[in-house]
Amino acid sequence: MRVIGIISGKGGVGKTTTSVNLGGALNYFGEDVTVVDANFTAPDISVLLGFPKLGLNLKSVLSGKCGVNDALYAHSSGTKLLPTSLSLAELNIDGSNLSNVVRRLDSEIVLVDSCAGFEKDFFHVLNAVDEVLIVCNSDLLSATNALKAVNLAKQYGKKVLGLVLNRYDGTGMSAKAIENLIGVNVIGLVPEDQYIKKALDEKDMVVYLEPEADASIAFKKLAADLIGRDYKIPEVKNSRLGDFLRFIGL
Repeated sequence: MRVIGIISGKGGVGKTTTSVNLGGALNYFGEDVTVVDANFTAPDISVLLGFPKLGLNLKSVLSGKCGVNDALYAHSSGTKLLPTSLSLAELNIDGSNLSNVVRRLDSEIVLVDSCAGFEKDFFHVLNAVDEVLIVCNSDLLSATNALKAVNLAKQYGKKVLGLVLNRYDGTGMSAKAIENLIGVNVIGLVPEDQYIKKALDEKDMVVYLEPEADASIAFKKLAADLIGRDYKIPEVKNSRLGDFLRFIGL
């Protein structure tokens, strides 16, 4: 089992969108994947995928109300999800046992979506995972907070797989400048894409709803690289981003 934390230094960088779409992309390659929403204070996965009214969920497992398999949900793609309740009554659930819960999942790959920033939930995630992906945008504030996340992950002895430069529109810092600042390679570059918004509006994964969208191609390339698979990249639809085209090898 590979347990990978999807973390960031600040909110709004597209960390949860990355988590669910990377999960869907890994599933596309036949991997048995579970995406865990470990953002206890502001969980978004259930809302993003259109099922905000949950019964059993991760907080139910952590509080001992049910087993981990009882709280799993399946996306139409086959990707498994372990969401977290939006209920204000459950805000104080203790996440310190997250590692034990995650290890009871029967999946080849588990992606653990963390909270934004460096609250206590962030450290519960670091304790639960073996590897991390850092999500950031191309602005300096996002990059400097990503650097903090990298340093904390290393302090906890976690393998840093690389950076995912998300919502890239050709402005701000280049991938190379961000690599030089943080000292970690950019292994995924996801362009700003109108189909991401469409997927959010329709409460679905872009990789499932629009499998040949630019962003979907980028998530699939990232997934393929993570598991050592070949991916024949189709022609992109609308991208005019030279950096993106060069990054994915077109």
